[in-house]
Amino acid sequence: ITLLKGTEVAKSEPATVNVADIPSPAASAPATITAPGAEAEAGKPVKVVLYIDFICPVCKNFEATYNETLTKLRDEGKITVEYRALGFLDSRSTTNYSSRAANAAACVVNESPEKYSAFVDALFDKQPAEGGAGLSDDELKKLATEVGAKSIDSCVENKTYRPWVKYTTQEAAAIGVTGTPTVIVDGKQWGKGDSAQTEFPAFVEAAIKAKA
Repeated sequence: ITLLKGTEVAKSEPATVNVADIPSPAASAPATITAPGAEAEAGKPVKVVLYIDFICPVCKNFEATYNETLTKLRDEGKITVEYRALGFLDSRSTTNYSSRAANAAACVVNESPEKYSAFVDALFDKQPAEGGAGLSDDELKKLATEVGAKSIDSCVENKTYRPWVKYTTQEAAAIGVTGTPTVIVDGKQWGKGDSAQTEFPAFVEAAIKAKA
């Protein structure tokens, strides 16, 4: 789910995915991740791809620290920000909260794409502690209404996008994602290898300058 300028979300065509098509994870994690669809494109804004989990405290901290910077760069048309929400930490709740929250976010973007960014912010703002039940489905529905989205009631009840969440989660594991947030900028992973000592804003700005 890719955010462009303001509240605009990139449109995507319906597609069919098959979990059985995903290769098994490598025996050992690669030094850096190569994520499908995260590569740089000539003449296009820099792609920032974020593998996140809505119950992950470090993800919440990343958002709190860098969301303002990312939003400014999006609004300037310099970058796009793609969220790949995972169910990595389903075991950290008693209700598979990670997958339920990711499903709810997909429901929102399908019904009211202009409210997706606000819903993501709300999910992190009300992030439950690990180990509990997390927000209930009814609370997720209410949260969507509170940010101004159309009803996602049936989408949540039918678990419409849970297969998509499962696919994304298994694909992430297959390419070597071992934790969240995993951050990729124009195909290069931040925080690993050469970028291990580089602050995130500087890493993004370097990618922007490389395209100038």
